[in-house]
Amino acid sequence: MEPTQIKQLFIDLFGEKIEIYGLFVELIGVESRDWEGKSKIYDFDFEITNPNDVSYYTVPIEWEIQELIDEFTNYVDVRVSTTFFSQMGKRDLYFNKEKTEEIKNAFKKVDTIKFTTGTYLRGPSRYEVKIKSVGYKKGYEHEQIWFDNVIKPINATKNGEPCDIDEAILQYYEEFLPSKETYWESEHLYIHLDQVLSSIPSIGNNDILLEYSTELFHK
Repeated sequence: MEPTQIKQLFIDLFGEKIEIYGLFVELIGVESRDWEGKSKIYDFDFEITNPNDVSYYTVPIEWEIQELIDEFTNYVDVRVSTTFFSQMGKRDLYFNKEKTEEIKNAFKKVDTIKFTTGTYLRGPSRYEVKIKSVGYKKGYEHEQIWFDNVIKPINATKNGEPCDIDEAILQYYEEFLPSKETYWESEHLYIHLDQVLSSIPSIGNNDILLEYSTELFHK
């Protein structure tokens, strides 16, 4: 079957432009090549555009496209490989201006970290560290997205009395956090951030692991 026929069959089934999580996907080209000298394989070139400036994570979008291809190859017995072209630049994880502000505000809501170290035998130490968020970092890998809240420490107390900030920070990172589960900060400090990210369809509608942590900024 000719590539032009394959392309038209795909368009007939799914349309010229397919909306996925607010983005638009278009099959812009199909080419064929020999596969192991036995049959042909068809290379599908997709273009992804974001005319409405929605926030997105591209991995779930590619999952959805693959489901369409699987459905297509059940209908048309051919082998398909895919390539994605984006008019959005190399931004696999993108937040528009509105979501960027919501993320910043979610981090800013966390202005105090309270934690306890020690034991009842030698006496617990209860710390409170006042912090200020000065920005955030983000990263991603397949089914995981993580954020670092970059903070500036303001002051600290120990058992209700002022204490050295460096002492409190050392206790937090070297004594308290290692004794807790991996996602303690995600589940206890940054719960508001989940609400923001779950409102992004490509993230909230999929099993994407979200992890948040605190990164000390220079005092």
